[in-house]
Amino acid sequence: LLGMRERAAAVGGDLRTGPGPVGGFLVEATLPSAPDEGGTLP
Repeated sequence: LLGMRERAAAVGGDLRTGPGPVGGFLVEATLPSAPDEGGTLP
């Protein structure tokens, strides 16, 4: 999970993890649809 969080942050995103709303485990990534101006994706 740490690697996923680092990769999301590298492109300007965020990763949330924790208990799911009705059990299980939630992994939710929010990522930009395009790199910032002048940026490149890793």
